This record gives sequence, C-alpha cells and structure tokens, in this order.
Amino acid sequence: MSQIKQMSVQQLHDLLDAGPVNVLDIRDEASYDAGHVPNAVPLSRTPVEQCMEKFDKDQTLVVCCYHGISSIEAAMFFSQQGFADVHSLMGGYEAWHRSYSEDDGME
Repeated sequence: MSQIKQMSVQQLHDLLDAGPVNVLDIRDEASYDAGHVPNAVPLSRTPVEQCMEKFDKDQTLVVCCYHGISSIEAAMFFSQQGFADVHSLMGGYEAWHRSYSEDDGME
C-alpha cells in the first residue's frame, strides 16, 4: 500500500493559479455550501462513479475534507483506482479557510 502525498494549502493555491486542478470535497453538503476550495467538486452531490469518469486520471487530484484526516483514506481509494497523482489537502478546508478567506477572490 503506497503512502498518499500531502499537499499544503499554499501548494494548492499555487496550482489553482496556474491552471485547472481536480479538487474533490468529501465534506457534507451543508459544509460545502458554507464554503469550499474554488472549483471543488462536492462528493455529496456527485456519485463516486461520476467523479471517476469526470476527472482525468493523469491530472492532479486533491482530496479535501474538514481537517485533512478523512481525505487520506479517500485519496488512497482514488489512487487504487488508477489516478496517477493523488494528494490529501493538509489541514483540510479549515486550513484553506484560515489561509484564504472570502475576501481574496479565491473562494
């Protein structure tokens, strides 16, 4: 079993600035609606099968949860499904929110 790579919120911010990145938000629908990483796809509204079809398996995939713990297991699942570059967002959405609040135009 391979170890899942961790991505900092700064690294994700830089990737989003550079171009499209697949971001999967595994939090509940209400939490997603309250705030999320830009362009994140909510797993609460998108079945896993659709995510697997929607995302390019060769493009970076970053999995986001509340605090960066649950996303490790979800990232492992996507890695096992053949996604080449899967990361768990360190600190989850809470870290993103602390670093990039609503007033920066990224949320």
